[in-house]
Amino acid sequence: MPPEPHLTRQAILDPHLGVFGYRILVRAGDEDLLSGLGPFLLRKKAFLRLSRVPAADRLAAILSPAQSVIEIDPDPALLDRCRELRKRGALIATGPSVAEPFRSLADIVKVDFRSTAEADQAAAVKRCGKPGVRLLAEGVESPAELDRAKRLGYALFEGPFFFLPQSQARKELPAFKLNYLRILQKVSEPEIKYEELDGLIRQDPALSLKLLRYVNSAMFALPQKVDSIRQALALVGMSMIRRWVCLLALVAMCEDKPQELIVTSLVRARFCEQIGAAAGMKDAAYDLFMAGLLSAVDAILDRPMHEVLHDLPLTADVKAALLGKKEGHGRVLGLALAYERADWDGLPAALEDLTLDLGQLPSFYREAVAWTAQIFVPR
Repeated sequence: MPPEPHLTRQAILDPHLGVFGYRILVRAGDEDLLSGLGPFLLRKKAFLRLSRVPAADRLAAILSPAQSVIEIDPDPALLDRCRELRKRGALIATGPSVAEPFRSLADIVKVDFRSTAEADQAAAVKRCGKPGVRLLAEGVESPAELDRAKRLGYALFEGPFFFLPQSQARKELPAFKLNYLRILQKVSEPEIKYEELDGLIRQDPALSLKLLRYVNSAMFALPQKVDSIRQALALVGMSMIRRWVCLLALVAMCEDKPQELIVTSLVRARFCEQIGAAAGMKDAAYDLFMAGLLSAVDAILDRPMHEVLHDLPLTADVKAALLGKKEGHGRVLGLALAYERADWDGLPAALEDLTLDLGQLPSFYREAVAWTAQIFVPR
């Protein structure tokens, strides 16, 4: 049985900050192992880079062209294959400076904001913007840069901008975020009692209903229907219920943010938990899950991470990981983040001191994405 390919994904957002598609990043040498991309896409489009004809043939075998965006270099050897795939419904993405005949094939024009001046970003819109062609701003690194890209006429956006707190962070938190932050604070207390947790959940009817819905889902596979929070606590246990309350509180706090922010947080949470279990850290499962889950809480609350953590009763190991420390739980979170951003060359160093095999990571990441898809599918 061939090894699983190392691949990850990066969201490409539309003007409403919903997910238009995912760029699939594959480690060099693993391209021919691609299969089963469906769970990665959550019914969105797949952006895949093609550099040779066999890869195009492989793509046609595993993915519907209607779900595909083919990112190409202007290689004459690929021209006929791209025309064929486009006729079958695939979109073609190129850079802004390609010549004919590739220019006329382009449905999406990509402009890297990290390597182009503002004047060139504007010029690309004038040169390439026409009916039926979307401009994709790659490497958008801040909310201000996003706003500028929108004003220029870009329609698709990729980059870390939505993982950063907004610059106007000193405004008061909305009441709904304050409410769920208090729930998150309370449920994170390590000494919270059974009765306190029961009462805390029942105080919020929406939270109670969502929690019961998940407890009764196939993910838990309980032998009987659960009708109350007290019954859920008895059957599922304190630790698991605390985890799900934290998860649901964070989802609620993300209501006014790009949904991909919470999707990524959930993937990280599950990924960290699996890495920890394989590395002999099963006793730290809850803390590792929380480290991944809260890894973007600064962006959700528009506050610096150290300020958010000051008010959360998390363990010292979780706080250290969230502040970027590379020891303890930070080793696991750091490895998860390195994999997420496709830092293939950096993975061996990130694995250092963890009793884990590099070949285990692809299946862990796939499972984390599939687990998240059961809970939360982005718009």
